[in-house]
Amino acid sequence: MALGPIIVILVACLVAEEASSATIVATASGSPSPPTSANPFANGDFFIAGPAGLGDFGDGVDENTTWSFDFSTDPQWATFPAGGVLSFAAFSVTLHTKGGVQTDAVSIVGLAGLFDPFDELSAGLTVNITFDLLDFYTPSSILQKLVASPDGVLSMFYADDAIVSFARLELTAVPEPSSFALLTFGLLGMAAVARRTAVQGNARHLAGRCS
Repeated sequence: MALGPIIVILVACLVAEEASSATIVATASGSPSPPTSANPFANGDFFIAGPAGLGDFGDGVDENTTWSFDFSTDPQWATFPAGGVLSFAAFSVTLHTKGGVQTDAVSIVGLAGLFDPFDELSAGLTVNITFDLLDFYTPSSILQKLVASPDGVLSMFYADDAIVSFARLELTAVPEPSSFALLTFGLLGMAAVARRTAVQGNARHLAGRCS
């Protein structure tokens, strides 16, 4: 069995799978200094709320901020392999910190809160924090939330001592290995075994003729 055609098929298959990977981006933005209010309110794409009786909303102290990353408007969403493997999840957020920010956390709604990225912050800062969500969440947990209803929307939550004025999430996913690719690997292995068997057979034949 010739190895050349099989190798060509294998390379073509792997190149096709790599080409079918996709990156999608979603952002949210709001004012870094929204007016305060006695009632929860929208600050651009963000919604500021929190426990009642702790003062006005919008001052960045003891309040919760929620928003949604809507990936369905990204041109790449239609070809995004949401059933594949998430390889990259770059999250960034711009904060205007108030008191007690060392205990703040961000999360995908329904998943665990992430405290570590904020534990060294102090009050009175404007800072951009960037990290890979895959350092904290499994790829499957993020994709499961992404494809849940409404499709392509990822809900986020931040608490509790900062104004959030910008957030961005970039996701890259690749398809799971296709059955055709796995079959090609199998054929390649079979071809290698067949070639080795043929070489061994020729060697025995030559040895017989020389004896």
